[in-house]
Order: sequence, then C-alpha cells, then structure tokens
Amino acid sequence: MVADWERAKAYTKEYLDAMPEDGVNFKATPEVRSFAEQMLHLAMGNVNITATSTGGEKIFKENIEKVESYKNKEALTGVVMQSYDYVIGEIKKLNDEQLNEKVKF
Repeated sequence: MVADWERAKAYTKEYLDAMPEDGVNFKATPEVRSFAEQMLHLAMGNVNITATSTGGEKIFKENIEKVESYKNKEALTGVVMQSYDYVIGEIKKLNDEQLNEKVKF
C-alpha cells in the first residue's frame, strides 16, 4: 500500500510541476475549482480520509482550499506533498491486522 501512495505522490508531483505559475489559479468557468483549489481539495481528502480511518490527528485544521497563501505554485506543491507524506507516514504505523480492519465512515 505504501508503494501505491508513493507512486500517486510522484504522479501528482508531475502534474504540479507541469502547471505553469500563471495557470495555477485558472478556472474554466467561475463555478468550478481552479487547479490550485482542486489540488488543495485532493490534499484535504488525503488527510481527512486517512485521519478518520487510522485515528490519526488531522494536520490541516482549516479548509485549505480557502487559504490564499497556498494558491501559488511553490506553496501549493509543498502542502500537497505534505498531505502525501502524512498518508504514507500513517500507513507505515499500521500492522497487517490494522490495514485489513474495516472502518465505518
């Protein structure tokens, strides 16, 4: 499972690296998330689902999609990579029995 998350992290990093700075906040229409907001949504999901399923502490205490200071390429990349590091770290703490345990959401 760790290898799967490490692969996902690497692919996500490639997407982040490919996006030019001037495209980070682009929205095709006002109603949709920008690239930055979508990546922040992904990071929140990574952390929230992992914390809920493992009993770990959520590292994001606020809705990071709304944090303007994360909506530049450098900060965005940092916070998204932090979410993957959190997931990988939490998974590494679990034994096989815990990994196979069903959790209600």
